[in-house]
Amino acid sequence: MTFDQDLVNQGLTLTAIGIGTAFGILIVMMLLIQLMGWLVRIPARRAARARMAADAAAAESRDKALAAVAAVSALMKSAGPLESDAAVPAKAGTRKGAEG
Repeated sequence: MTFDQDLVNQGLTLTAIGIGTAFGILIVMMLLIQLMGWLVRIPARRAARARMAADAAAAESRDKALAAVAAVSALMKSAGPLESDAAVPAKAGTRKGAEG
């Protein structure tokens, strides 16, 4: 059994074209999948950035509130008892001079 050289060349050419086409299509599919993955992650990145900005704003607000509480507490301690404290009625059973 002899092979015609022209037939062998055509077979090798056809094989090379088929393998090249298959690998080319696989590479294009890989690039498309990468591109779609990148496009899908865009909203997630935007949401993460917005969440970080909101967390930073909340932390700043929390720090300001904590500073206000500390300032009011310090002022109340240095000012002593308020006059309005005397106007608050005592709870039952805690009156001065109450006999048991």
